[in-house]
Amino acid sequence: MPSTYTTNNGIELIATGEQSGTWGATTNTNLELVDASLDGQVTITLSSAGSSGSPNTLPVTNGSSSNGRNRVVIYNDGGDLGATAYVQLTPNDAEKIIYIRNSLSGSRDIIVFQGTYSTSNDYVVPNGTTAVVFFDGAGTGAVAANIFNNAAFDALQLGTSDISVNKILDQDDMSGNDASALATQQSIKAYVDSQVATADTLSEVLANGNTTGGTNIVFGDSSGASDDRLVFGAGSDLQIYHDGSASFISDQGTGNLKILATDLQIRNAGDTGTLLTAVDGGAVTLKFNSNTKLATTNTGVEITGNAVFGDNGKAIFGAGSDLQIYHSGSHSIIEDSGTGNLFIKGTNLSLRDADGNDYITMVDGGSGGTVSLLHLGSTKLATTSTGIDVTGVITTDGMTTSADINFGDNDKAVFGAGSDLEIYHDGSDSYIQDSGAGDLRLKSNGSGVKIEDAGNTLAFFDTANNNAKLYHNSNEKLETVGTGIKITGGISNASGDFTLDVVGDIVFDADGGDFRFKDAGTQQFILDLDDSTNSVILRSSTADGDMIFQGNDGGSNITALTLDMSAA
Repeated sequence: MPSTYTTNNGIELIATGEQSGTWGATTNTNLELVDASLDGQVTITLSSAGSSGSPNTLPVTNGSSSNGRNRVVIYNDGGDLGATAYVQLTPNDAEKIIYIRNSLSGSRDIIVFQGTYSTSNDYVVPNGTTAVVFFDGAGTGAVAANIFNNAAFDALQLGTSDISVNKILDQDDMSGNDASALATQQSIKAYVDSQVATADTLSEVLANGNTTGGTNIVFGDSSGASDDRLVFGAGSDLQIYHDGSASFISDQGTGNLKILATDLQIRNAGDTGTLLTAVDGGAVTLKFNSNTKLATTNTGVEITGNAVFGDNGKAIFGAGSDLQIYHSGSHSIIEDSGTGNLFIKGTNLSLRDADGNDYITMVDGGSGGTVSLLHLGSTKLATTSTGIDVTGVITTDGMTTSADINFGDNDKAVFGAGSDLEIYHDGSDSYIQDSGAGDLRLKSNGSGVKIEDAGNTLAFFDTANNNAKLYHNSNEKLETVGTGIKITGGISNASGDFTLDVVGDIVFDADGGDFRFKDAGTQQFILDLDDSTNSVILRSSTADGDMIFQGNDGGSNITALTLDMSAA
């Protein structure tokens, strides 16, 4: 027959034939287990709070030492567990009485239970207390409870003095006068309730100590903090009084003075006009002669009338007082001292003088619109999608632009104090006109000065080496050089004579050796310089044409020599 174990403490009951040769050791173990059950004490350090579904266990183990067998169990921790701790005694059929001490930090309570967790079956050991907890061993429905709940004592000794509770007075009208009797809560409540009806009006209360018999609470003029004041709070924080001249509601505490009402009104002394109203969840309004002048809204405040600022009194906006609007006594100022931009927004904007005349306007065209500058009511400059439109004359001592400046026909760009230089287009032709006494100079800091047509065909080029060149269809035809001019191609005179008149000699240098003379494009005569024979050859280009040498004799041409080419 095998050994069995006691239900409550797990002590081995040795059966016949069991523990052969170990009876002594087993008996000693059983005695130690009994000793722990009677007077054992253990300290358990919890590492986590656990939960109702996964609690810390307090086991009673059959036949061996275990924490749940001790009479006194002390719980502590290595630091705040962060939550209420859960502890379950096992097994759920062991009947135990255990002294449990809650020494957890962080003011954490301990919830102890035995069977399946339920708030109706557990017991809470408050922090810093010791409870005698009875576990009834009723299986899954086992209950943990304080064994002293509803305990009855014949006498109770507290400290070093004997206090015996041996008489409870059940006397609703408190007519007795026993110095050693205690009244029940029921008797005390019945007596207090019966007294309410005898002092439930102000006149009844005043009748107990007010010799005037009136129903007003009367205070005289207050001359100090301890005289004729209605005082509230342990520190006399709130005081209501009149000092003979003015009335005061004085809150000198550290908290707020709160006036609670669904709808609050502050009215004049005659109760004929409202000074301020405040509606729960709505507006707070300030009034003048009962007319609203300022009202709060869900987006800010609404002012009726003018907000008046004295000289140097400022309307200030921004956490850093970035935007300020004020009058200095001499000037009106809108001052933005912040790091961002000053934006003035409107569909249409106008800046006007004191008489209402516009001098800057902005009209929103859907994407920024037109800004205009006006002079005496007339627009002089207006922005456009391509730049600006100027009406009138531009006078400037310097201007830089990265876009076009457009002038209408016969509108001129005029330069000089006497309007000496004009640039304009008359509808047909373009002009650069200098009417001053000086020169018209074209200067370039680059490779030279060029004149081209609209198709970039070069007509004139003054190079940086001071060589002026004339072109035909971008082909160079004439160039100035250090010794004169250089011509590429022929020289043609459409009508009249072609005259060369020089102070010095006329020098012809033909590297090809021929000087050719033509008439209407037909070659007539060649002067050939033959370097191979060092000869000069005169050659007529007309077949059978004679060569005639003539002179002037007395004013008449005479033939001095005729060379007949037909006989050659």
